Amino acid sequence: MSEDSKLAEKLDEKSKAIKFTEEEIKGLEEIQAKYIAIQNDFGSLSINRIRVEKSLNQIDEAEMELRKSFDENRKKEVEYVESITKKYGDGTLNVEDGVFEPRTKS
Repeated sequence: MSEDSKLAEKLDEKSKAIKFTEEEIKGLEEIQAKYIAIQNDFGSLSINRIRVEKSLNQIDEAEMELRKSFDENRKKEVEYVESITKKYGDGTLNVEDGVFEPRTKS
């Protein structure tokens, strides 16, 4: 057999359809199944991220409202102390019994 005919025979063999073994097909199916599972996990992870981001936004909004309430209460306190000081002068108040003791001038 000449070199040309051996080459032609090898090329002809390579161009024929080849059937994969059951084991090879099973290996491919396992790989494909793993890709599908990974894609599903990415989807679940994305949904979880959306939920967490929404929760964080709600926490941020609640914190902003609390800060606003804190600032408003602080302002109210300052105004209240100023009005009491104007009325009674400097001193200390025992909140438990409601007794105000004016500061003595030395």
